[in-house]
Amino acid sequence: MARKSKAYVTIECNKCLGDTQIFECDGQRVEYNLIYRWVRMSLLRTALPTRTEQEFTVQLDDDAVDDDMELSDVWVESWDNHVADAKLRRKVQKIIDRDDDDIRENLEQLGFENVDGYYSLVINAEFGHDYKVS
Repeated sequence: MARKSKAYVTIECNKCLGDTQIFECDGQRVEYNLIYRWVRMSLLRTALPTRTEQEFTVQLDDDAVDDDMELSDVWVESWDNHVADAKLRRKVQKIIDRDDDDIRENLEQLGFENVDGYYSLVINAEFGHDYKVS
């Protein structure tokens, strides 16, 4: 993996790189969250979190993460249904509960659109969620 400049460092993440995608429809929201088992990526040195806390989450700006990543399988995956409208919430939950590869497409058929997404580092030393700079 080539670095863009000396401002970037290569990190290896052990169960700590989160990816969140946000879907919205008429002000209603559904979130897709996952954490990869292992990732190697380039990250701006200034985006590295400080190691002063035992547990923290740091949202990473798009320009802080180099697009060239090595990813392993997904360790944790979840859909969070934040829909307030009861009828729509039941439809969304039915789609989520199917737990198949068509969840995104089925949400789009209901009018949901992927409006935002971001990476985050989720560190919890007790559970072995950590990263190292190489």
